[in-house]
Amino acid sequence: MKILMTAKLLLWSTLVAASAAHLKAEDARDVQLFSASIDCLSSYKTTDEVMCDFSLTNNGESAYSVLKWNTPLNDLALDGLTVSRDGEELSPQGIRMKREDPAASDFLTIAPGETVSSKFDLSSEYDTTKAAEYTVAVDLYLEYVKGSVGSPEESELFYLSSSDVSFQVA
Repeated sequence: MKILMTAKLLLWSTLVAASAAHLKAEDARDVQLFSASIDCLSSYKTTDEVMCDFSLTNNGESAYSVLKWNTPLNDLALDGLTVSRDGEELSPQGIRMKREDPAASDFLTIAPGETVSSKFDLSSEYDTTKAAEYTVAVDLYLEYVKGSVGSPEESELFYLSSSDVSFQVA
């Protein structure tokens, strides 16, 4: 009886340890799969276009296709950013679109270790005409599929964020 109880306890602890290791491996993969950064000049005039650079890196060992919607990789809208003026969060002012299911052209395939970049005009979506200190960061759920574009049911979500970048408008 004692041996049976010890065996059950050993089996249970092995299963718990294996589950924890699996979860840690998934968490580590999620933390490292993609990384993002934003770079802006340190100062602008109130009449300037606030042009910034966005970079997205595939840190994985496989190619992934990412949906450009809701990222600065998309030319139509600057969703997925957190922007504040003197510590107060700003809301985007652009048009929000209701979309159909994404087409293959809405995805961008990124090779392992590759970084893709785009320039975007922050002032096209956010009011940057007031003199103040502004802060911007990536804050979004990135939709992706492994390899080339598959069906929407195959897509996964990855929480993507970046460090804050600050600049002055005078």
